[in-house]
Amino acid sequence: MIILHYTLGFFPTRTGGLVEYASDLISEEKKMGNKVYSLFPGRINILKKTYIKKTDDPTIFELFNSLPLPIFNGIGNSDDFCKAVDEKIYIEFLKSLNLDIIHVHTLMGIHKEFFKAANFLKIPIVYTSHDYFGISPTPTFFKEKSYDNCEDKNEVWSILSANAMSVCKLRFFQLSIYSSIRKIFSKTGNFKNKVSTSFNERISIGNYKRIINYYRDIFSMITFFHFNSNLAKQVFFNNLGNIIKKYAVLSISNCQVKKRDIRFYNSKEKRIRIAYIGPDKREKGFFEFLKLIVKNKNRNFEFKTFGYTPKRKIKDLEQNGKYNISGIKDVYNKIDVLIVPSLWKETFGFIVPEALSFGKIVFVSENVGSKDIIGNDFFVFKNIEELSDKLNSFNGENDINYNLITMKEHANEINELYKKLLR
Repeated sequence: MIILHYTLGFFPTRTGGLVEYASDLISEEKKMGNKVYSLFPGRINILKKTYIKKTDDPTIFELFNSLPLPIFNGIGNSDDFCKAVDEKIYIEFLKSLNLDIIHVHTLMGIHKEFFKAANFLKIPIVYTSHDYFGISPTPTFFKEKSYDNCEDKNEVWSILSANAMSVCKLRFFQLSIYSSIRKIFSKTGNFKNKVSTSFNERISIGNYKRIINYYRDIFSMITFFHFNSNLAKQVFFNNLGNIIKKYAVLSISNCQVKKRDIRFYNSKEKRIRIAYIGPDKREKGFFEFLKLIVKNKNRNFEFKTFGYTPKRKIKDLEQNGKYNISGIKDVYNKIDVLIVPSLWKETFGFIVPEALSFGKIVFVSENVGSKDIIGNDFFVFKNIEELSDKLNSFNGENDINYNLITMKEHANEINELYKKLLR
């Protein structure tokens, strides 16, 4: 089988669950004997129009002069995100690869003409729901609250894009020096603040109809929707309705998820070490975790965090900072219980299967898509008050049912999905 993946990019320029998943899936599909290509939105060349060029790796292609990448804060002037290119660019590229299937992991950066070309050539397109970009101007559909089920789309897109950067500033993230600059700022903990709060370009309500329809047109050209959770499926159906014709819900995986010899923690032995792993962001539930500490500071608990650069000391909390993925085992050796308190409707959340595969107890917010793999509602909570009650009643004897799938097993599922489409 000959497969093309469209992804946001590759480590170290791009990071995150989407990038990790796409890279791991590509690797597994190659092991299975498939011929696998990749396309990603790359650099800007102001001297030329949009074009595609092979990288040093002959299986990876770079899309020059893609549409802007609104990684932070939504979309400003929507006309900049709907610009047309010559469809022949994509027709010739796709023809040259002689593809059987296209697998799309994001709509960021890619033109509508890519999907028109694939439809013209009758190449099936599979789309995986890593985030909500396309039905939302942001990946999370979240600001101070979730906006995924609002009727007035113009108003929602305006609210979510109230602090959108100009296209000129967004192009910064496509510079070849971006990954190096990000590393410098991330060490000081100031990078996200500098790029997300320096610009305040409020957008008036009512100018998003064109781009909303632009992405609806793209979604209508997708052959098959792969939802990575029932939660993601619900949000997409609420926003796309009958545009979605064929779909499946399949939990995803990555190479960190392995079926280890799991020994779950017995809380009768010692103080319970409770952790949060992730960025110090509101939508990820970081501040909900701090509320949990305040409510339980006199209990037999120790609270720890990992995954961000601490900005200040927080009482009764051990902040361990960032860690390398190579040190993930050491992180899990230091904790007993993981809390995943997301406020945004997280399409999946790799941290859940990773923690389970290391034998940790995991309590997840009802907003976390990977709750699908946890077979006991006791470990799913609506709010911090309910979580606090569950933690205090937990004695290590609750039935822990879960359904872990390795990356190899998942890649086999995806390949079977491809084959069914081709048949």
